[in-house]
Amino acid sequence: MRNVVWSGPSIVMLAMFLFGGVAIADDSTSLGGKIDAAASAAKSYQVDIAGPGDRTASIVEVHGVGSLYRTTSSRGDTVTYAVGSTVYQSIAGGAWLKMVMDPNDMATLSKSFTRHRSAEPLPDRTEDGVTVGAIKTEVTMMLPGLNPSTRTIGPAVCTYDKGTFLLRTCTLDQTTMRYSRYNDPSLTIEVPAEAKAAPATDLPPLLQRPSPPPA
Repeated sequence: MRNVVWSGPSIVMLAMFLFGGVAIADDSTSLGGKIDAAASAAKSYQVDIAGPGDRTASIVEVHGVGSLYRTTSSRGDTVTYAVGSTVYQSIAGGAWLKMVMDPNDMATLSKSFTRHRSAEPLPDRTEDGVTVGAIKTEVTMMLPGLNPSTRTIGPAVCTYDKGTFLLRTCTLDQTTMRYSRYNDPSLTIEVPAEAKAAPATDLPPLLQRPSPPPA
């Protein structure tokens, strides 16, 4: 059995993959709330990510089905699917790994993981000949039971469609994320047969458990 060790980034990535989080805002009409509500209402979308060096990545999210995360670099491709409580991963064309999340973690996080987006309006700008809105934003994810229980990403500068409030681009440090293909029915999550057939590894619990009472 493969020894799986949780790290901070892997926890956040897994949480984003599996749950997405319940978006909360200071009020239902806040700009951050509208942007998160628009993303939550989309049935599917794609994010293409470019950063420093030769590494690129893409995320396909189909709500209610799962996610596909793919990275490409000179060291090879990594492909990760997340469907329900199971994560499938192949690194540099190697054999598929099939990892199953602890059921108690799955149940707890699916109910309690929340996300808050701050949004500081910036002047409108032009992208591809279209006037778009812009914000400076931070996203804080709250994961009760983890240590630490919060994680903040940002600040980032993002643009959004002024009519739909759907994100278009976000720039964080030297990384740019481009959002597209909202509600595209051709976006699907299809786990390869060889990934499904791989032997399963149970992931160790990541949430803190209360200590049993003394005997």
